[in-house]
Amino acid sequence: ADILERKRLSGQKKVRVWSAGCSTGEEPYSIAIVMREKVPAGVVSEIIASDLSLKSLLVAQEGFYPDEC
Repeated sequence: ADILERKRLSGQKKVRVWSAGCSTGEEPYSIAIVMREKVPAGVVSEIIASDLSLKSLLVAQEGFYPDEC
């Protein structure tokens, strides 16, 4: 929330988050849920996710997460 307040005070309309070492994508997916709930209307949010494993990134790109983990 502190970041959003600083963005608001500075007049910036974009929040960017980098999820380093995102593995198969659960972390950036969770970040997206929180950002959707917390980032006010009119502010653009962007999530960049990276990992060293191409195999993991390909799984993350699919964006399919079963209910059971």
